[in-house]
Amino acid sequence: MTAAQQLSAGDGGAYEELVRRFLIARHCELVTPEVMNGFRIEIMTALDSGAISATQAQARRAAAGEAVRQQWRNSGKGARDPRCRTEGRAAAAHFVDFLHGTD
Repeated sequence: MTAAQQLSAGDGGAYEELVRRFLIARHCELVTPEVMNGFRIEIMTALDSGAISATQAQARRAAAGEAVRQQWRNSGKGARDPRCRTEGRAAAAHFVDFLHGTD
């Protein structure tokens, strides 16, 4: 189920998860034009569903940013973090798959 579908079902945490995935991909230096486009389209699809308000979206973005800062940036390893090979790649692949309609 995509984040847009989860949002339509009333799961505001899905929006936060989208932002968190993108921030992880960015931290791991895995953001390509395809990743960026997939993220933008999925975020817009989620917002256009009307299941989350602009205020809620802002709060969820802030929460995702703080979670990534606490869990990732404090490691000091940047793109060399071993989690980039697993979670980072999976995060980037999610947006590419969404862009190509395979997610």
